[in-house]
Amino acid sequence: MNYEIVTLEEKTVAGICARTNNTSSDMGAVIGELWKRFYNEGVYASIPDKVNEKALGIYTDYAGDEKSDYTVMIACEIAKEALKGEYTIRKIPYGQYGKYSNSYLCGPKRECAIWDQDFG
Repeated sequence: MNYEIVTLEEKTVAGICARTNNTSSDMGAVIGELWKRFYNEGVYASIPDKVNEKALGIYTDYAGDEKSDYTVMIACEIAKEALKGEYTIRKIPYGQYGKYSNSYLCGPKRECAIWDQDFG
């Protein structure tokens, strides 16, 4: 898979999370339902202080290898961290990341990138 090394500034994001793994038979449903909830139940619309209109799919908190549990977060970058309530707040640290284009995940008509710090 081709990628480029890019530097990202620190970002604060707010959104919703679920925990799954790649060997779970319901992994696709867990992630799909999270996206549905994000848009259809008004989570996206209710997040204040968005930096832009982009929604981010973030995969984090891996318990081990590619078969282990991880957290999926659907979020928006926000300007400040003063949100309260049902949102999970995370910081994406400043640093160098590998930027992977992935039309398989996003479809041919969507712009998408996967960011990964473990590109060495």
